[in-house]
This record gives sequence, C-alpha cells and structure tokens, in this order.
Amino acid sequence: MEIITKCLENNPEIKQLKKAVTDHTSPVLASGMAEGQKAHIATLLGKTKLIIASSPLKAQQLYSDISYFDKTSAVLYPPKDIIFYSADIKSREIIKTRFEILSRLMSGEELTVVTTVEALLDRLVPRRVFESFILTLRTGGELKTDDFAKRLVLMGYERCDSVEGPGQFAVRGGIVDVFSSIADNAVRIELWGDEIDSIRIMDSLSQRSVENVTQVTLYPISELIYEDDRINKAVDGLKRSLKATRNTKLQETLEEVIERLENEKYFSGVEKYINWFYDETAQLLDYMPENTVVIFDEPNRVREHCENILGEFTQSIEARIAAGQMMKEHLDTVYGYEDILSRALRQRTVLFSALLSNTHRSEERR
Repeated sequence: MEIITKCLENNPEIKQLKKAVTDHTSPVLASGMAEGQKAHIATLLGKTKLIIASSPLKAQQLYSDISYFDKTSAVLYPPKDIIFYSADIKSREIIKTRFEILSRLMSGEELTVVTTVEALLDRLVPRRVFESFILTLRTGGELKTDDFAKRLVLMGYERCDSVEGPGQFAVRGGIVDVFSSIADNAVRIELWGDEIDSIRIMDSLSQRSVENVTQVTLYPISELIYEDDRINKAVDGLKRSLKATRNTKLQETLEEVIERLENEKYFSGVEKYINWFYDETAQLLDYMPENTVVIFDEPNRVREHCENILGEFTQSIEARIAAGQMMKEHLDTVYGYEDILSRALRQRTVLFSALLSNTHRSEERR
C-alpha cells in the first residue's frame, strides 16, 4: 500500500491537485478518475474531509474503500428520513451515530466524513447551541435534581420510573440514572445533598453498577434543542399562524402543537418546527473546521439525486398542507442544493468525475 501511495504522491497530476487544494483554488476538477482511484486519492487531500456521494449506496461503497486506507478517521454520516420524520428505533440509531461524529468533530478530531447529499439537507441548530447542551458532570460537582431534570427534558430525554434504553432518565431521591444518546450503558449518579458523590456505569438490564468513573458527558437526544425562551418564540409564531388560518384541521393541528410545547416542552416530531425556534440554522459543514476539504463525488449525479429527493419532499409536504397537517412554511424546513453548494464553496472544494474534461480529451487526440 505504501508503494501505491508513493506512486500517487509522485504523480504530476496528483501533485498539481494537492497544490490547488493547498492554495485554496476552489473548486478544483479532478476528471477521468476510475472508481477504484477515488478513495485513495481522497486520503491524500487534507486532514479533515467531507465527501459527498450521490446516493446512500455510493456513500457506503466510498466509506468501505476509504476505510481500507484510513481505518481510524473514516466515518459514515447517515442521512435521516426528511419526508416521514419517523421516530422509530432506526431513526434513534441514526441520531446516535450522527451525534458520535459531531462530538468527535467538535473535540478537534481530524475525520474523513463520508455522507450522501440528503444528509446535508437537514437544518441543524447553531453549533454554539448544541455545545451549550453538552453536559459534563464530575464527582464533587454540584447538581440540583429539579434543574437537571428540566434540562434533560429540553435535551429530548424522557423521564421514566427505571432506565432501560438511550434517551431515558429516572430520579429516585438522591439517585439519578441517565442513559445518554451516544453511550452503550446508562450511568448512575449518587448525590450527597446537591453534591455529586459518585458516578457509576450501570447495566440497564440488571440495574447494577459495573464501574466507577470520575466524570461523564451527556449529549442531547434530539437534534432540535432549545431553551425556554425559544419555546416562547415558537409558540408566539404558531399562535400567529393559528389566528391567520381558517382551515379547521390546521387549527386543530396547531392547537395541539402549542399545547404540547407549553406543557411538555419537548415531543417526538417537534424537529419539523425548527424554523419557528431559530431564525438562523446550521449545516453539517458548520460543525467542521475551516480547513475542511469538501469533495463532491460525481457532482452532476449528486445534484440530480438531491433534486429528486427535494421533489419527493415537496410533494409530501404539499399533501400534508392540503390535509391541514402542515403549513406552507414547512417547505423551507430543509436546505436546497444551492444552499449546500454555496456553503461548500467557502471551503476548499474538489469535484471528482469519471468523465474526462475537454482539456484531457484534446490532449488525448493529439
């Protein structure tokens, strides 16, 4: 493998490509590439990379190829279902994987993130908001159970009698059990008054402690997280829409959403109201460092696939608008392809294409 890598690094065209990336010449077209070359060449371009494939299958293939050369830093960032907003076990596993990757990026790890274009359509909360909802608890620190429970609810956690799976927490006197979104096991926090006396990893099935630790970090369960003032903002906006509509079914829908926000603070499916909570939202690239290299694998196919997904999304939302389940504003709860492209071009951007450029064709004819 080292011999192949050296040969590639000494190739004049690869040197030219690397120099263009280093000099921030963007976008750079790398044409005439065989499928088997893409992964190896991608590993030579920068330390942190975002590789955008045209479909989930292509993303999986690229991830497998890149993992062969880069086992430790290659990760596959999965897309969510933007059409059905499902909250089943599969979607929770997707969010768990996404949060694991985001946490590694925000901790400064240099990763090669492979994804598909639909994963970039999601509107995310601003990075500073996400960071403010990451809780690190240490032994000897202060924890007030009432405030802590309220915080966990805003993070998407469900209060239960006993913890059995991710996203649940339980409070019993001076004992708090929490199962974080990206952890394999729950933690048990024992208090002495308002002071954290001990933190233990626990088996959620037996409810027994298995290991003592000095600190634990808890991540949100939902990708839409907010403070109380944001709930007030969303409720005010929804009330204005309620007052403006004469659609009886939509009135019922909005009244239910408003009531749940005011009483429950968080509920499954609230993510589709992100624009009512935040005027400015983020993309995946906003969670990545400024020196990230963005690689579009077959950009024409990426655009075509993205437009197909957005077409299906629009049809689905329009049907729900007609049924009084959503409003026309919901059409803007995902990004468009131009939004993704505009954000990517602020980074160092490379376009991988199997087709030869016109320049290469002219040289071949000579």
